[in-house]
Amino acid sequence: MQTFISFVHEDAGVAGPLAAYLRNNGYKVFHTADDWMLHAGEVWLCRIKKELSEAEIVLVLFSRRSVTRAWVHFEAGAAWLAGKLMIPICIGSLRVEDLPIQYRHPSRHADGLRERLLPSALYASLRALRRHNGAAPEPRHLQTAS
Repeated sequence: MQTFISFVHEDAGVAGPLAAYLRNNGYKVFHTADDWMLHAGEVWLCRIKKELSEAEIVLVLFSRRSVTRAWVHFEAGAAWLAGKLMIPICIGSLRVEDLPIQYRHPSRHADGLRERLLPSALYASLRALRRHNGAAPEPRHLQTAS
């Protein structure tokens, strides 16, 4: 499954391991914290648009830093308008209750992902993705990428 991870630069320390974990479980992942994803001379906004349009799943990492930044809301809105499976994930000390209403609406479930519980929370998130789309691979229990 093609997966797009939306986050702010300061949260790359969570986005990177999340991407590695997903790749380890059979997902194709795009995220800008990977130096090999965007190349010198590339029109990055066109690349973001392309990757968002090809993604089947968009994971939006929300932290106290990112919840007020326009860029993650821009990417989340693009995913929503395109009918993508968009899953908001709270990291750090941000709680689901702290999210803007559009992300915690009763029809959308947001996950809390505590950095110290990363492997088990990722496993739970992958199982949730599998329920949304039966074609997703069964997650390898608590296997983290280095």
